[in-house]
Amino acid sequence: MEKVKKEGKGTKANAAQPIEQHEIQKLYDEGQLGNGSPQAIINSLWFRFTTNFGMGSVEEHYNLR
Repeated sequence: MEKVKKEGKGTKANAAQPIEQHEIQKLYDEGQLGNGSPQAIINSLWFRFTTNFGMGSVEEHYNLR
């Protein structure tokens, strides 16, 4: 376990990286988020719920359906 940790493959090897403001703006510019279509509204709601309410696990996301 120590060897793996030293190689940089600790217990959170697949941890998500935080999204930056310019990446969020790009999603709005491309129409993936916003109010341009019904799907964009759904995407926006999902994005805001998951980021503002701290949902992180796969099960939490699945239960939103």
